[in-house]
Amino acid sequence: MELTSMKMSASEQKEYTQPTMATGQEAQLYPWGLRVILDDDAIGKLGLPALPAVGQTMMLHALVEVVRVSVSENQDEKRRDMALQITAMALQADAGEKKMDAETALYGSHEA
Repeated sequence: MELTSMKMSASEQKEYTQPTMATGQEAQLYPWGLRVILDDDAIGKLGLPALPAVGQTMMLHALVEVVRVSVSENQDEKRRDMALQITAMALQADAGEKKMDAETALYGSHEA
């Protein structure tokens, strides 16, 4: 499956930031909505033993760049999270995979 770069062109970047005041931050390279935030629970489910380095790329049926990692701790718990910027992606209408019913999609399989 070929991935398509989602990076905005220079003119798209200019148009995207046109109505806002400059904040001194980097220009927005990718459209809003293409960032995935994974909390500690999601990181645990994915089996990641440690947070990746910022700038590392990973595959998620899309190419992503790690743009933020965070660890916070209070008296009761330690929490981790990370933000992934989707940089290239591909969509398939029907990958030929078995379709799930709504209950399985929401609550997972109940097989023992």
